[in-house]
Amino acid sequence: MQRIKESAPVITAAIGEEIELRCPATGAPGVYGEVKWEKVNGELPYAYSIRQGILHLKDTKRTDEGIYRCIIRTDSGLATVTHVHLKVSGISLYSYYVVFFEF
Repeated sequence: MQRIKESAPVITAAIGEEIELRCPATGAPGVYGEVKWEKVNGELPYAYSIRQGILHLKDTKRTDEGIYRCIIRTDSGLATVTHVHLKVSGISLYSYYVVFFEF
């Protein structure tokens, strides 16, 4: 039997970071059928992939912040919905610094 954690876990990422969002379901591994990801009130980021039920986001941007919904459909047709909250913080990992010198 699958169980879903009550509160949405919060994942924090830096701008430009590559991250993985895992569906916070517990239970026997391998009992899942199809795992689908959606972004609540938005679209999935441009650079994403889903492998083995894990949502991979590349080059995280501030616009990627939000609530992501994981939908698990078992072989018996049951669906379970849970959420993960992604917070994007800090400056870009690829920030440029401009230094001015006076002579």
